[in-house]
Amino acid sequence: MKFHAGSRIATQQADATLNQAAPVQNTWYRILDAINARLLAVRFLVTVTNEDLEYRIVVDDIQYLVQQAGAVAATPYFPIININSANRASGTTVQYEAQRSFLIEGRHIVIDMRKTTNAGAGNLQSTVNYQRLM
Repeated sequence: MKFHAGSRIATQQADATLNQAAPVQNTWYRILDAINARLLAVRFLVTVTNEDLEYRIVVDDIQYLVQQAGAVAATPYFPIININSANRASGTTVQYEAQRSFLIEGRHIVIDMRKTTNAGAGNLQSTVNYQRLM
């Protein structure tokens, strides 16, 4: 499906997903590497309780780091941009954020995820809904 965004056309892409079994502590796992893209929605979770997670969104060489301490198993987290934070982004579990569009655009967008603790072997999971800009 194509959408007009001003003078540009946005084409909906299949969701970028991650389902990493037995992730290694402090290893980044790539979810998305896209050129000329618009992020619409981002969700991440872990399938074991009490892991600390980091979610890195890089837009045109600007990094936004989301940290979630003590994540609850199978609870979805939705990163939001927080301009008052030193890291410029924060994670939240507030459910209405899942319906709030990200609308972040960039010439090059990369998204990675990792766990920084070793509470168990639970899968890391993420879904990114995005469009390609032409």
